[in-house]
Amino acid sequence: MSKETLCKNYFENYRAEHLQDKIIREFGDVPTVRSSPICARKKLVYKHDIDVSKLVHSTVIRESAKEMKLREVAYSVRNSVKAINIRKLPEKLHVSNITDGECDIPVDLFNLIFNLIHGPDLRRQQSDDDLFRINSICSDIIYAITKGRIKPSKHLSLGLAIKSTSSRKVLTIINKYGHTVSYSMAEELETELAFTAQEEN
Repeated sequence: MSKETLCKNYFENYRAEHLQDKIIREFGDVPTVRSSPICARKKLVYKHDIDVSKLVHSTVIRESAKEMKLREVAYSVRNSVKAINIRKLPEKLHVSNITDGECDIPVDLFNLIFNLIHGPDLRRQQSDDDLFRINSICSDIIYAITKGRIKPSKHLSLGLAIKSTSSRKVLTIINKYGHTVSYSMAEELETELAFTAQEEN
């Protein structure tokens, strides 16, 4: 077995308990190891003569600051979704109205999902597949936040596409997961498109 394989196996099988045992063997009773009051899966390691209340307090403050930061980002993006300008579908419905959807994706939301998927790696090449997935996730978030009041292009187009297969059950399942409009809504859109096409011919 090569040195690289041995090293890989060592780290793959390494557990937090191994590190804890190693610390205790190395330093004896100098450090204290106890479960974190914030997260049961984490442990605190500190010198036995440190004031535990101060240690816990500083840990709580750090965790609270992190949660607050995430909450602020989430609320900021949510507000940008709530402020979307809605393009209500017209009575005389055309295919272009379906493909455009009832809204555009807010820049804040797009950037958030883009950075989540791409991360900080600037070497990762932006692909059409990535953009498709990002737009898809953004559309689901808009649909979820507005409880289906605003229907992005994805939800209208996908709903009609599945409706055309006459699979009511599949469309109902996908609607429950928030990826498309309901069967009745798809049926209504299909009817409106047919009426418009008939009037214009």
